[in-house]
Amino acid sequence: MREFQNKTYWIVGASEGLGRALAIQLAKVGAKVIISARSEERLIGLSEEIGSNTMVLPMDVSDRSSVQKACSKLPRSLDGFIFVSGVYWHMSASSWDEIKAEEMVDVNLVGAMRCLAHLVPKFINQGFGHIVLTGSIAGYRGLPGSVGYCASKAGLMSLAETLKIDLAKNKIDVQLEAAAEYYLDYEFELKIKEGNLLTFSGKYILVETSFIEAPPNFKELIFKLQIEGYKVILAHPERYPFMSMQDYEELADRSVFLQLNLLSLLGNYGLEVKDKAQQLIDNNLISFVGTDCHHMGHTDLYEKCQTTKAWHQLVESGKLLNHLL
Repeated sequence: MREFQNKTYWIVGASEGLGRALAIQLAKVGAKVIISARSEERLIGLSEEIGSNTMVLPMDVSDRSSVQKACSKLPRSLDGFIFVSGVYWHMSASSWDEIKAEEMVDVNLVGAMRCLAHLVPKFINQGFGHIVLTGSIAGYRGLPGSVGYCASKAGLMSLAETLKIDLAKNKIDVQLEAAAEYYLDYEFELKIKEGNLLTFSGKYILVETSFIEAPPNFKELIFKLQIEGYKVILAHPERYPFMSMQDYEELADRSVFLQLNLLSLLGNYGLEVKDKAQQLIDNNLISFVGTDCHHMGHTDLYEKCQTTKAWHQLVESGKLLNHLL
């Protein structure tokens, strides 16, 4: 098990979400954390929450000069670097947004490279280091509506694999993390056999499938997971146009939990998805809610979600199980 006490880690993307949680947890186990993100105000708030064992270092990974300035302020010795910065916009090839597509690649991939350009030589010179890059299941294959995002994550994951090979002789540990929903397809059956699937709160496992059609062995995969003791949660069921209410009821009868995407309540993925989300709520089929948060713009939308009639109906139904996680 890796020892973090009295170690110094730089977390880039620390102002919210996973980065924020990691900063708090590392500080709890005795590490000194250097926290970076664009919002200095959020970083100061996080630093005050953690205590004295932090260093606030505002930085914009999309700005080379900002990265250079931040790196010049790092301590002489640094034990580890964790990159969790990332942005996401739902974008299909037919609705290509040049600016947003380029920003996803610039922040998610090139942003990491800007930091690593300074850190790799530093780690080589000091003779040790720990690099953690966060990929995504979306990096393994192209997915509908993910122009920019899939490409950025695929590039980042390839970068991590290359660094791991090149830096092994320098005693620099390169770690790639890619936890997300598991994508149900033919290859997933091999993952079940191999075991070691990532779960949360015990044996809950979050899965998804194609937005076009489910694989022929969809039900069989779910059954095999349940045989192994996993509690299956199907992500964003309202976004599967090929599924009917009868299909959802059958899944519920098979003890499959359904997790609604909050942004669907606002019609963020289209009116048809919004209508189906309402039907699922009306039929008491939703057990969990998720956020699908990929950038700061989404955080403002969640407050709006909580003002919708559908949200209040869902909360008052008493069916939500998020508090058990």
